[in-house]
Amino acid sequence: MKRLLLVLLILTGCQKAGLPAIDTTGFESVIVKQIEAAVADVRAQPRSAAAWGKLGMVLQAYELQTPARICYQHAAALDPKDRRWTRLREGEVLPEVENLRVGLKAGADKAQQLLSERKYAAAAPLIDRVLKTYPEAPDSWLLVGRLRLEQNDCAAAEVALRRLLQLAPDSVNAHWLLGSALICQERYREAVPVLQRAVELKPDFGEAHFNLGFALARSGNGQAAIPCFRNAIRYNPDMIDPYITLADLLAQTGETQQASNLLAHALQLNPADERAKTLLQRVLR
Repeated sequence: MKRLLLVLLILTGCQKAGLPAIDTTGFESVIVKQIEAAVADVRAQPRSAAAWGKLGMVLQAYELQTPARICYQHAAALDPKDRRWTRLREGEVLPEVENLRVGLKAGADKAQQLLSERKYAAAAPLIDRVLKTYPEAPDSWLLVGRLRLEQNDCAAAEVALRRLLQLAPDSVNAHWLLGSALICQERYREAVPVLQRAVELKPDFGEAHFNLGFALARSGNGQAAIPCFRNAIRYNPDMIDPYITLADLLAQTGETQQASNLLAHALQLNPADERAKTLLQRVLR
């Protein structure tokens, strides 16, 4: 049922205060409670710039920009010396706004950031809390799978990613990462249909095409791997690995000119890549 917080607009006190309408449709209950608490502070202290500003920041944290600007306008009017409210009203994003975020998306976003920064020790307890709080959320299991892969615990990653597929059967990332976990365990034949599904779901997914080609090649089907590597290059031309792997396969079939061209391109991407240098020397002999 649509939840619409018409914050005190039907009450005389609210009309005087100028509180905005706040639509909390689709928000988690923990977020709704946070917004309601900030509204209650404004009701209790309608002449407090800090209360108005806090409500504005809470709303901005969840991208409710229009009501947030109204709150910042009130805060700036009540305390013109605090330029923070004007800056926020004009669209500046301050760290304290981000720090107010709660709920699944806030936790998942922070965990994803830590994983991207390779801060696995910091990410692990946060991911554990997200999973305990949201055990049926696909994002929770995606985070666990990513973390376990980064930690090279591929069997544990497989367990998490299979659970993710139960919750989200059409998740591209679930298929891609599960395929990666199976490759990590050298279960190449099992990885092939999983990765085929990933590229069916997202045909322009270069990394998935590469992993599919790798799994096919390691399964003994090098010919079938060749178009996969070509697709990986097509959709992700800045990824060096498919150039090298495809060049190796083509060199084995005697197509040395194509292999040389691919390796030359790989060395343009990374002149220091020893794999490309070594293979090019071998191809040119």
